[in-house]
Amino acid sequence: MDQFADIIASLDRALADVGACNFATKSGPAQTGKVAASAGIAARFDASSLVGTPHPTPSPSTSSPLTPLTSPSTPRQSKQLNEAVAATLPIFKLPWRKLWAYQKLARAFVAADQAGAISFTLNLSSRLQGTLEQNADPARQMSHYINRELKKATGVSLPYAFTFEVSPVGRLHLHGVIVPTSFTEEHLAAIDVALSKAGGKLRAANIVRVTQSYLGTLYDGHGWFAYLQKSTNATSALLGTGKISFISGSLKRLCIAPGN
Repeated sequence: MDQFADIIASLDRALADVGACNFATKSGPAQTGKVAASAGIAARFDASSLVGTPHPTPSPSTSSPLTPLTSPSTPRQSKQLNEAVAATLPIFKLPWRKLWAYQKLARAFVAADQAGAISFTLNLSSRLQGTLEQNADPARQMSHYINRELKKATGVSLPYAFTFEVSPVGRLHLHGVIVPTSFTEEHLAAIDVALSKAGGKLRAANIVRVTQSYLGTLYDGHGWFAYLQKSTNATSALLGTGKISFISGSLKRLCIAPGN
């Protein structure tokens, strides 16, 4: 199984078991804090509270200054994934204004990757999911929560993008990329806390079994984007809209900068 499928399969299994997002890497959970710290990611996670260790976003790249939590070698990619990546290559020759929303998201993931982004995954509370399901533009509504908490925690507006995804049991979560201003543990911890607050308050039973937000290494923004498209139809059906992704204004500016 290629690395993308392995990570997502772990995610789907965890979602089916506990109703929220968990990633498992090839690293053992006993070293969670140590591994996270060595990767430059704030090690606030207690291994006893995790089903698996915090994930690295899959795919190859050397653009991120973080140390991969798994093998740094290029992962094996399926034929379908390679075809999905190839299908979006022409968009990099088109003007931003002529792109569809999903094409802009691909550009955003790549631009963030080139800017040294990290990945994040965020579990949403049941209450927040209900709110988003009733909103005509759930992605923009979610961005308001993220913007507010990031500004409070870091004092700046960080470039980021995300897309919603629904689990096999109907739980909503999101995957995204964010460009930190530094890779100090203090700054990354502030981002992590901000995202957790933006995701709403999980029930006590879920807090014991899952971590609300994960920060990870971004190996390949383009490949990660392509793989996440597998659930767009189901996610759009759940939310009743195609507005399931968001790109911040600061990241949009990176997308249309010379060379992008």
